[in-house]
Amino acid sequence: MLILNPDKVDIKYQLGTTPTQPIVPRKYTFLPVSNNSIITMIVGLEYAYDQMKQSRDELLASFKFHRHHYFLYLYCYISEKADFHTARKRHDMFSKQIPLALKAMHQGDQTFFSTHPFLEQCPVYIHFDSHYPSLNGVEQIGYLSTYK
Repeated sequence: MLILNPDKVDIKYQLGTTPTQPIVPRKYTFLPVSNNSIITMIVGLEYAYDQMKQSRDELLASFKFHRHHYFLYLYCYISEKADFHTARKRHDMFSKQIPLALKAMHQGDQTFFSTHPFLEQCPVYIHFDSHYPSLNGVEQIGYLSTYK
């Protein structure tokens, strides 16, 4: 995934979602940037699996509710058959792009965040999925308001 300009977002709402509803389940699929440098963000009740490519360069995000608190959960697929060097490069690329993706999410779904300002204070967690133990795991990277 490569985000060149987080201020240029093409947002598409699938059936069951609107610019303001629902909070849960609200799932974001960030598709890789094409030649026009505009990121496509699909918001739905499920991830846009039908839009995903074999390379799995998409970033997935969803709001979750647990123990009376909301949080944002991001999912990055790192590797299955790649060698460690290639998997490490993908991990690093996702790590660099996540702040831009979160800014793009905030810019593109601005009406949603204006309607639900309390979500700005929810923590953000990333799940890196890799069969290499050193690249696999979940980490908290701050709060959504950090990435406005």
